[in-house]
Amino acid sequence: MAADTAAAGAPRSNWHTWMAAFSAVLALAAWIVLCVDGYVALGIGVCAFVAACLGLHAHTRSWRNLATTALVASGVILVVLAAFVVVIFWGLNSV
Repeated sequence: MAADTAAAGAPRSNWHTWMAAFSAVLALAAWIVLCVDGYVALGIGVCAFVAACLGLHAHTRSWRNLATTALVASGVILVVLAAFVVVIFWGLNSV
């Protein structure tokens, strides 16, 4: 009985694996949505970045590699869009 209650309270071992997969889907979605709306792509990119950080704790190397790839893909979109919004959009509108 004590082993059953301890196992029920333990976190699921594949939670980080799902976050790695979810981050890859979100990173792809951010790049696709970029064609339509940059601000929505920026929000999805932030979500992908956070999910990829959580996915880095996956148990197998392949899922960690997927999370790393999603981290880079979402990081690139965040840097590019943030630079565009801050430097070009706000800078040119303030003149």
